[in-house]
Amino acid sequence: MFFICKSMFLTSIVSAVGCTNMIPPENAWLRRSNNDIIIGCYSSQQTWQLKCDGREWKGLVGTCPELCRISICKACF
Repeated sequence: MFFICKSMFLTSIVSAVGCTNMIPPENAWLRRSNNDIIIGCYSSQQTWQLKCDGREWKGLVGTCPELCRISICKACF
């Protein structure tokens, strides 16, 4: 008697499509809508737009100026 053993392997490949979420630069906000991102400064009206191309964000992002912090001391009153 002869026995024939066959084994079957199932291989699956998972591939993500699209760009990962970005972290906004310091002192900036970020708004994402599908394949578009708008980044803007809290302290000015400067904004930048980026587009998702495959798995990469395309576009330039600058830096935002540091926010002014006013400290008020109780001894001043």
